[in-house]
Amino acid sequence: MNQKHLQIREATIADALRLRGLRLEALKGHPEAFGADYETDKNLPLTIWEKSLESNPTGTVFIAESDSDLVGTAGIKRFASTKMFHVALIWGVYVSAEYRREKLGEKLINACFDWARQKNLMSVKLAVAATNTSAIRLYVKCGFEVYGVDPKVIKANGIFYDELLMVRNL
Repeated sequence: MNQKHLQIREATIADALRLRGLRLEALKGHPEAFGADYETDKNLPLTIWEKSLESNPTGTVFIAESDSDLVGTAGIKRFASTKMFHVALIWGVYVSAEYRREKLGEKLINACFDWARQKNLMSVKLAVAATNTSAIRLYVKCGFEVYGVDPKVIKANGIFYDELLMVRNL
């Protein structure tokens, strides 16, 4: 890989088409890692992707860019219930294979933490396939701890996958 300029920033509506492409890459290549389905999401109109990137005080999507290429993403969304308004959920974390040694996953997670702190949140949660050892290692490095297991929550290609439920207090 040539050394390129890497940047983490919040996604905008203008990123919708590239974000769609990256998300479909993730869903197709790693169906066990996401609750969303490639076959469903590939048929969504671009307007759905654009709407998901509209300014929203309860959540955002961070992207990693290498020059003009979108190479990583992570979303964060605060719970809507007033009883849980102090907690957020990180979702959709993905970094393209050729960029996984660039610490982009850690940088994307840290951007989510910064966003959560700005919103005065107390904790951040996520779920990760129990078989995804590299992602688990990343999340532990970022300070997450396992607090439970959701058994057989994902079924991909006829195989059931457990998810580890993880939390990081801020």
